[in-house]
Amino acid sequence: MRRWRRRHHEKNMTWTMWRPRGDVLPLLLLGGVLASLAIPGSASMTPYNRIVGGTDAVEGEWPWQASLLYTEQGKLYHLCGGSLITSRWVLTAAHCVNKGYSLDKYNVLLGALRLLDLNSNAVFYSLERIIYHSKYTGVTSGGDIAVIKLSSPVTYTKYIKPICLPSTSVTFPPGMECWVTGWGNIYTGGKLLEW
Repeated sequence: MRRWRRRHHEKNMTWTMWRPRGDVLPLLLLGGVLASLAIPGSASMTPYNRIVGGTDAVEGEWPWQASLLYTEQGKLYHLCGGSLITSRWVLTAAHCVNKGYSLDKYNVLLGALRLLDLNSNAVFYSLERIIYHSKYTGVTSGGDIAVIKLSSPVTYTKYIKPICLPSTSVTFPPGMECWVTGWGNIYTGGKLLEW
């Protein structure tokens, strides 16, 4: 997992974002902005816009970070990132979970630092249900958000915890430093993840 520090530039905008501790604000850009994105069923994986670079995260530093995985022809593909928001729900981008695919093709991975080198902290969860934003009809339609209900409750550990959500009245001032996390490329043209 990598982390990027960015500044919030919008004027007087109120966002429902995540504040894990103190003044550190992870801006988890859901839907593969940072995550490696595979297109299941295609011969190759196609990347979308993303931030490249960043620095390696530390084990347990972002315990709510989820990897949404898709199984195709016996291989797992990392589709998008997400955030664990309760013991049964993960927030992600709607375009990451195709309405036409069977739920048993998807998994959520929690507690992982490196997707290609999993340790005992990493736990896979199957999906029970996906709920899409009512306005979502495609990537350009708006409402590109979905919540995933896991088939069983998560056991919280040092490496798996829900994100701390601020109240909707919190306003983030322009210029405030934010964190973006996910499994993206570390350099332009880098290989996307599959295993």
